[in-house]
Amino acid sequence: MIPRTWAFLLVAAAAARAQNDAETTRFKVEVAGESRKGGLLYPKDLRRNEELPLVVVIHEAGKSFLELNEWAVPANKHRFAVVSVDVVSPEGWAVSDQLVMQRDMEAVALAVDEARKNLPIDDTAIVLRGHLGGTYLALWMGIRRPDLFLGVCGSSCVYYKEMAPSEKERKALDLGQSILLVRGELDTPRVVKETEWARDDFQAAGFTRLTYTVVPKVSNVRNAEAFTEWVVKLFRETEKARKVLRKSRETLVRLRAEIEGGAKPSTYRELEALAAQDRKLGVNSGAGPLLEEVLARAGAVLQRAKAAEDAQHFAEAAELYKSVADAYAPLAVAKEAVKERQRILKSDAYKADELLQEALRLKEAGNDERAVTLLEKLLAQYPTTPAADSARRLVG
Repeated sequence: MIPRTWAFLLVAAAAARAQNDAETTRFKVEVAGESRKGGLLYPKDLRRNEELPLVVVIHEAGKSFLELNEWAVPANKHRFAVVSVDVVSPEGWAVSDQLVMQRDMEAVALAVDEARKNLPIDDTAIVLRGHLGGTYLALWMGIRRPDLFLGVCGSSCVYYKEMAPSEKERKALDLGQSILLVRGELDTPRVVKETEWARDDFQAAGFTRLTYTVVPKVSNVRNAEAFTEWVVKLFRETEKARKVLRKSRETLVRLRAEIEGGAKPSTYRELEALAAQDRKLGVNSGAGPLLEEVLARAGAVLQRAKAAEDAQHFAEAAELYKSVADAYAPLAVAKEAVKERQRILKSDAYKADELLQEALRLKEAGNDERAVTLLEKLLAQYPTTPAADSARRLVG
């Protein structure tokens, strides 16, 4: 059996060797005219064509270089890079202080960009982690940027209820995003309570890949080992899905260009398939949000059509329904528009309105006799329609 003193020295020596095998790069980013310091740690022996996962860490005191040293061993062993940046309010900000929050989030995003500039980063494998005061930023930003972060971790959380996503925000969340909440068994009562608050709020929001872990016999420690075990498993289990995700993102660039230039039916068919694939694999290529944008534009035209119908402008409503049916086939919204248009075309109200509009065009062109003939035809065939009331006034 190795004596405890020797065991400690062996561990320390291994850590020192790992530190020597890690490269550290300093950088600065500008946020609202202020300079923020940052640091990037990664294995020295980068392999040919290797892409590194990226772990973004937020220090509890807001100082980036206080975070990096402890990550040398796991970064070398498991082949990932670590980036950190100074944040202004590590002890937490009020939700009402949106400006400070926004600047901290901007600093993190710029730090990710710095990592991408300096290293071959796997964009599908970026995870955000915070400890104690760092969990404010990590949890707030992480779940609201599923396009950037594959997973989010809060360790011994400092959390308040107002951080929970609102009903409106939930529509933009990726409920399949992986989340780890971890604390020590002997954490202070406040940390225990607030970590559990975060767990309960995220469960209520509908997150399906939430892991809650209690590390035995520790108090408010950094739980780096628990995080490393979780993140390495996450990278391994999502490897195949992330390969598909990379291809999907390339495809999405083409689909977005096609939509902006006038989409074909095959474009929307492919977009729907990509969104369904994302849901199945639990990844986020951006297909879902793009599809929502498309459906929102189509929905706005449908609302205009319904408003025209309510105002008894049936011909206009039918034309608007037709525009949706033509522009958004084969989406379900186009099928709905076809159904609504057919309903209007078969109605007496539409047929009467069509005669009325033609009569008005004739009258405007100075052909009063033909206009009156059409109006009398309207009154004879569709006397109870809204257009008939207008026709009576015109004839009278």
